[in-house]
Amino acid sequence: GNAMALAARRRQRLALLLVALPVVPAAESLGSPLEPASPPLADGCARVYLDVGSNLGVQIRKLFEAEKYPGAGMLPYFDRAFGPPHTRRQDGDLCAFGFEPSPALESRLRALEAAYVAQGWRVRVFTRTLVGTQERAVPFYYYNRTLASLGSSLDGGHVPTGPEREAPSVAEALEIDFAWFLAHDIG
Repeated sequence: GNAMALAARRRQRLALLLVALPVVPAAESLGSPLEPASPPLADGCARVYLDVGSNLGVQIRKLFEAEKYPGAGMLPYFDRAFGPPHTRRQDGDLCAFGFEPSPALESRLRALEAAYVAQGWRVRVFTRTLVGTQERAVPFYYYNRTLASLGSSLDGGHVPTGPEREAPSVAEALEIDFAWFLAHDIG
């Protein structure tokens, strides 16, 4: 109840900090987000939304498909920062970049990205990637049962457990230096 509402408000505040960054063309990443390549990741993006900890990609969906989320708390912020939903989809200068380390969500996020790219929307989700202060491989602990029972942690000792839950799986995720990424890939 209250803890979930507080967490949702914190996520909204974090998203507000990230929603309307000015963009200078920079380099796209193909493997690691820190390996510049061509064409630039943010080339042609006048507006950028960064979804740090994308989870299921719902915030990116709200950005482009607001009509599917009537009354969602983030919609007024998206409208203010990026304009009305129909212009967000039509202008072609809005880009959304997400970061999600959980391999349990990778296929869903890849499908979302592919569907949006097919619509001509500028979306890129870096899966098995988390933001931090350096580039390195880190262990990522997660549950892979159902979307309703996902849990994850960078510290396997702090993943929620209980009699109905199995031991977490562990996979390697890429931590990126987020400040470097913003300076070089976003501008």
